[in-house]
Amino acid sequence: MGTQYLKPWLLAAVVAVFALAAGYVLPRPSRSGDMLDAVAAVQRHSPRFLVSEPMPPANWTKSGALFLCRTSRTAEELDGLNKHPTHADSRWAGILCFKATIDPDQHYVPWIADHPSNWWLDYGEFVVFGDAVMLQEVRTILADAGFRLALGN
Repeated sequence: MGTQYLKPWLLAAVVAVFALAAGYVLPRPSRSGDMLDAVAAVQRHSPRFLVSEPMPPANWTKSGALFLCRTSRTAEELDGLNKHPTHADSRWAGILCFKATIDPDQHYVPWIADHPSNWWLDYGEFVVFGDAVMLQEVRTILADAGFRLALGN
């Protein structure tokens, strides 16, 4: 009588072991990650001062921004940076902005749309722009972390 009740549990245990083994053995899909994953990857490699925009929107994960800076800056100071390409702003030296771009209601993002593509990196769900030297460093860090640029960038 005892083996009759043991068989279903034994079968379930064997199936669970095989499923767990398959999870470890099978290749995982490449991860693109979101903006917070990208900022965390950069911070693990090359820590910077991390500053959020001064008045984050309610849907921050879809349209918000984070700044990484070599020196301490305030949110208001970063928000005051000129983001239009016809007016070069030397205050961007040592500063990068990570901007989420997946909000369907976000029709126009001037500091992305108006700048040449060599000034920003498009990762699909977010873009990174700012200091050219830091931008290339971040490009390498994110590539090593498994982030892939969107097509056309």
